[in-house]
Amino acid sequence: MMGEITMIPLYRKSRLMKHTARYLLPVVAACSAVSLIAGILDQSRAASDQQPAPQPAPQPAPQPAPQPAGYWAFNDPNMKDATVADRSGRGHDGVIVKATLVAGRRGQGIELDGSGTGFTVTDIPTGTHQRSVSLWFKKRAGGVRRLIHFDAWNQVGFSNDVLFVHTGRVGRADFNLPMAAVPLESDRWTHLAVTWDAARERDHVNVYLDGVLTLKATLDASAGRPLKNSTLRVGHDGQEGENEQRFIGVVDEVAVYNTALTQQQIKGYVQRIVTAAGGKLPAPVPRRVISQSRSTKPFVINEKYRGPRKLIRVGSELGSRLLDSASIAAADLPAKVKAWQRTGFDGMVFSIASHQRDKPAAYWNMTGQWWNLTRRDYSEFTAEIAAFRAVPDWGRLTDNFLWSSMAVWQEGGPSRCQDWFRDDDWEILLDNIALQTRVARECGFRGILLDTEQYVGHHARGMWHLPFNYAVYTEESDRRTSAAPPRRFDEVAAQVRRRGEQYGRTVSSLFPGVRLFVIPGLYELVPPDANLRECEYGLYPAFLDGLFSGLDRDAMVIGGNEMTYTKTRHRDLARIRHRYDQAVKQLCSLPAIRRPQVTFAAGIWADAGGSWSDVDVEQNARPPEEHRLAVRNAFQVSGEYAWLYGEKSFFLRSAPTRLMRAYFQANREAHSLPRQR
Repeated sequence: MMGEITMIPLYRKSRLMKHTARYLLPVVAACSAVSLIAGILDQSRAASDQQPAPQPAPQPAPQPAPQPAGYWAFNDPNMKDATVADRSGRGHDGVIVKATLVAGRRGQGIELDGSGTGFTVTDIPTGTHQRSVSLWFKKRAGGVRRLIHFDAWNQVGFSNDVLFVHTGRVGRADFNLPMAAVPLESDRWTHLAVTWDAARERDHVNVYLDGVLTLKATLDASAGRPLKNSTLRVGHDGQEGENEQRFIGVVDEVAVYNTALTQQQIKGYVQRIVTAAGGKLPAPVPRRVISQSRSTKPFVINEKYRGPRKLIRVGSELGSRLLDSASIAAADLPAKVKAWQRTGFDGMVFSIASHQRDKPAAYWNMTGQWWNLTRRDYSEFTAEIAAFRAVPDWGRLTDNFLWSSMAVWQEGGPSRCQDWFRDDDWEILLDNIALQTRVARECGFRGILLDTEQYVGHHARGMWHLPFNYAVYTEESDRRTSAAPPRRFDEVAAQVRRRGEQYGRTVSSLFPGVRLFVIPGLYELVPPDANLRECEYGLYPAFLDGLFSGLDRDAMVIGGNEMTYTKTRHRDLARIRHRYDQAVKQLCSLPAIRRPQVTFAAGIWADAGGSWSDVDVEQNARPPEEHRLAVRNAFQVSGEYAWLYGEKSFFLRSAPTRLMRAYFQANREAHSLPRQR
């Protein structure tokens, strides 16, 4: 009944309490524990209001494909002295060259401003047929040039939107295989991977952009040959102060492999990086993979000369170094000529020194002085002439030349350069040219080497600092407020032709039948379809037309070609000879019957790439056996002469090493080696 209290007897009450306690005590204890936990939680909540919540454990950073030969991420917090640790564990640490650390694709990257800045790694193991390079880059406005530059000729870069790859070594290089337009957005991260496998039957080079195979190429000259390069440069080519081969932008996550990565490895890595950054890959642009290969059809050279070939040495030891003497007269020339009989050369290009009458202790190297506006005198060179005449027997060195450069090189500051339209300038020049011709003839030489290259920065300044560049002349005229308006191109070309004819007549009048060795090789720097008003050497064809008109019909003009410098194979040299023959037909306005004999001479650059050792063959562009093939094949595509150029390779030292004697033997054997294709 509601409100009624039931009374329980005492004995029953005590027994009930005892029974109930068996069940209530655990409950009470549990309630006490709950209260305690609640208190702790309350304290924890209070503490949580003052401390941040714990973060989840960081995920491992995405790594490139396994087993790189080197991996550089630019994220080392303890970076010292611009050294970047190799995260592959192989110890190939790199060095940052004047770059800025900025936010990269993952962590830090390096920003390059295009002033020769970049990243360099040396001593990467080499010698295999396979190689891969992987990196992220973000180009800035202003374009890209060299992005990846291994030593030798393994390079990757851009010309505007065109991506190109070079592969190989001197004499065995494939340029622009592949080469195609691949437009890329500025200020957007792009992953680039290039793989090489020279041992494959085809498709030796593959280019991937953002993990997608985009270009591939089948190599020619470098197919089947190991990729011997141990220095990696990113963003620069190692040339001090060289800005043309620049990259402007950010680079990150560089990795190099001695294997050819697969597309699955590359795409997987790209996807991991993009996913870790919280993004997704851009939709691929539907396009066919561009596959390229080189035509290997050989050109047949119709060379009429059937006599013995002759190898001419054109080197710094004879030019700027003057045989490491103050003058030729100060060198023991008879002893040197005797030693040179074993070198395999058939002639030399000599420079001589001026012995000033009023300063008998002073010497001037005349290579860069014949075209200076300083009148020279015969008495300055009598000691040099006597030194050459004192050689009792020249032996096999029958075809020697006197060196002359149209560029002016001197000490003591710049001088004024010649002006095509100033007769007083040309009165001095023609007197000096006549004197040089007389000296060459009295020394017993076959002729003169005329270097017509336009060296930017040579020491004669003025509107005609670059004598064959009409575009630069007009720009210089516009900048000079006191100068007359620039002359028309046809007017200038006619005047340059007239000066070329004066040069030819002067030389032939003193040296009938002279042999004029011209470098670079005639029209090689004038593209057949060039706009001559804009072309760097646009006035050169006019000068050559005049030169051919002025020389006598018994004279010979030898086109010393420099495009052949780095070639070894016959087919590569023959291709250049074919272009030369076509250029003579297209650019020379004189018919063959009205000009002297014009011949082709292939040049081989012994120390191409700027490296040379007399004892370590690995530092040289070609070992002796390939040097022999290069010289022999140069003979096969040339007329009477081929020539060996060198800046650091000293073939004429008095105590040749064992390696140098091997090169001498290669020169000698090249004269009789069967043709190599």
